[in-house]
Amino acid sequence: MRRGTIAIENNIVYYSPDSEGDVWLAQFEIAQLFGVFVSAVSANIRAIYKSGSLKEYETQRVEKTRDGCYLESYNMEMIIALAFRLRSRQTSVFRQPRRISPFYRDDRNL
Repeated sequence: MRRGTIAIENNIVYYSPDSEGDVWLAQFEIAQLFGVFVSAVSANIRAIYKSGSLKEYETQRVEKTRDGCYLESYNMEMIIALAFRLRSRQTSVFRQPRRISPFYRDDRNL
């Protein structure tokens, strides 16, 4: 199964959804995307769920990896919510809608 991707390069957000039109990222991928620690992502996800802003069953899924481990992934709605709670240069770029490109540069030749 192909996973959707998001990247921030040269102050432009590139995204490539999966075959269903979604992007799902794990906590460590969100942390890399936004240039913050995984613990900051985890704490803010808990705070978002605790506040009732988003529902866990709508924004989270658990995937089984090839090696038999389980990976929690979060959808674009959660990623956007985190972009407004976390502070970094990357989250600032992510919040600017005019800087979003629908194709990730590595996917253009597919």
